[in-house]
Amino acid sequence: MSKIALLQLIILASTLLAVKVQAQPPQKPKIVTRKEWGASPPMCQYARNPYINAITIHHTVTSNTYSDAKKVVQSIQRFHQEERGWCDIGYHYLIDREGVIYEGRPLWAVGAHVKNYNEGNIGIALIGNYEEASPTPEQLKALTALISWLVYKYKTPLANIKGHRDYAETLCPGKHLYALLPYIRRKVGSETYGFGDGYAVAAWWAVYSD
Repeated sequence: MSKIALLQLIILASTLLAVKVQAQPPQKPKIVTRKEWGASPPMCQYARNPYINAITIHHTVTSNTYSDAKKVVQSIQRFHQEERGWCDIGYHYLIDREGVIYEGRPLWAVGAHVKNYNEGNIGIALIGNYEEASPTPEQLKALTALISWLVYKYKTPLANIKGHRDYAETLCPGKHLYALLPYIRRKVGSETYGFGDGYAVAAWWAVYSD
């Protein structure tokens, strides 16, 4: 079925069901700054993103049990800088089990989280190992809020919200988190564009997704 035919079918179904769409622009969620979590300075000059059109979800493969998330973020930065020799922490954002979002690299800077696909690609990592456990409701709420704001800000296609394993042979972001990607895309579509049901999400997908 062509995109036009699919769109016509969706519009008809939505009309019959009296779907009402009332979109509200997503607001930027509260984010713990680098200064607040005690980041070390970058070890080099960042490369600048010429555009932003993708978002990749990761897990940090660290323990799911921790008492001080700031120290975990600091240890990840040290590992990336000292062991991997990177300029800075590889991700743009990290989210702990309580749903607290931490700033990583600046948004305008090219990250280091998907080899050969970093340009224009925002990296978001959930702190923990989601091959072993499921993310918390608080993490998922923060993740969808953050991605919704980013998608609205940069007009990123929902189809470009992916997991690390979509780009490389890796378990990241873990089977439990990866299985939630369809839900995350639908939730982001709802929060970003006011889509109240699957028909409206599919309509946006048919027109704007690559």
